[in-house]
Amino acid sequence: MAYLTNTTPPRLMDQAISEQTARLWKMEGTDPVATVQVASYITDGGKYGMKANDRLEYTDTNLGIISSLRVVSVSTTYPGAIDLSDAITIGNATNTQ
Repeated sequence: MAYLTNTTPPRLMDQAISEQTARLWKMEGTDPVATVQVASYITDGGKYGMKANDRLEYTDTNLGIISSLRVVSVSTTYPGAIDLSDAITIGNATNTQ
């Protein structure tokens, strides 16, 4: 499923008091993280306030894989498409017990 601007937007999870501090965003969907990290997958991140160096935690709900990505840049053209770094897997929802 492709990113849907009105139903699956990134959610702000953590923000420090300082505006200069990177923030943490959360997003989940059925797309693999390789699709999500393609430039401009998130077409409207600037509209939500995403900035360069913010972190995005993405959960692939099909595979249960949780990945961390960094916002590399935000387009200055509204609504601000996002370019993300390569993903790092930080966990999964598999229970092998």
